[in-house]
Amino acid sequence: MGWRRQRPIGVDIGSRMIHAVQLNDRGAPMHRVAMARAHPGGPFDADEALRLAEVLIRRNIPGDRLVLAAPPDLTLNASLELPPRSSGAPLEQIARAESARMHNVTDFEMAFWSIPEPARAASASYGIATICPHERAENLLAAFDSTPFIPEAIDLPAWAFARAAAPRLDPGNVSAVLDLGWSRGELIALHGETVIVQRPLPEAGVHSAHGALLRELDLDAELAEIITEQIGFDGEIEGAEPGAMQIVRDALTAHAERTIAEVRSSLSYVSHRYPDARLSGVLLVGGGAAMPGLRGRIAAALPCPVETLTPATLAPCPDAVAWDDPGLTLAYGVARWSYAA
Repeated sequence: MGWRRQRPIGVDIGSRMIHAVQLNDRGAPMHRVAMARAHPGGPFDADEALRLAEVLIRRNIPGDRLVLAAPPDLTLNASLELPPRSSGAPLEQIARAESARMHNVTDFEMAFWSIPEPARAASASYGIATICPHERAENLLAAFDSTPFIPEAIDLPAWAFARAAAPRLDPGNVSAVLDLGWSRGELIALHGETVIVQRPLPEAGVHSAHGALLRELDLDAELAEIITEQIGFDGEIEGAEPGAMQIVRDALTAHAERTIAEVRSSLSYVSHRYPDARLSGVLLVGGGAAMPGLRGRIAAALPCPVETLTPATLAPCPDAVAWDDPGLTLAYGVARWSYAA
């Protein structure tokens, strides 16, 4: 039997969890890792990279190549108004110079893409530039120097989500990916499969609901996590007083309402820029999307279908229950990098 090179492992380094996914040659999920951070919210360093390497080796995940999702603090974004394409101007060079000026950096890598022209934009073209300063990238990559794993690329989460969500996207219309993480949220609007808007949603992070439970009920952190991750709007705490459960519901409802308000504001902005495009749906991803009952609350407040996106909803999986986790979706999209590269 001939030697076959393994597909790279997609890695999502979150503020509290690290997820890793490897696909087979047909693009179907094959291996997964969900690992708690040793120091939640802290920087990813060589010790953490060694812990991840040990887990990958212990799980017998083949291959030594990694593709890393860029953490939020690694990159800087800019939405740019540029000369019209018909002018023949070097748009990418202009975008690079403008990004350097806006962010006051000189040594960086840049991803630039043109976006469909918004309404009433005949005299200009538009694009998005995402830059990664070399120093930040080198610090992330250096963490793996003492491991047997080789980071092959740093991937942009917005495009990884677009890659993952491709089967659910509507060509010619707008879809939105709502990433609900621990410390923050983000709304990514897509025109077809092109990223057109990236908006951080600071109040959509699960930590806001978690913090409210700690303050209002004086719970320990572990029980507050169980409430946000397993009980949510749909369950009950065994032995809890009715008044305590009402406080839980109020805290979770406030979190849902803050998230919905931020999503509506972002979608309104997108609709204003692309009034002729229909909003075909909102796709929920990230660990916070698994909160029981949250999808229903968001769906009831928005004028479009709302779906939770997991690897199990996107591809045949060896264990559908284990892969039915929206926290794995970014790593799944990153693992698809090698199919698009």
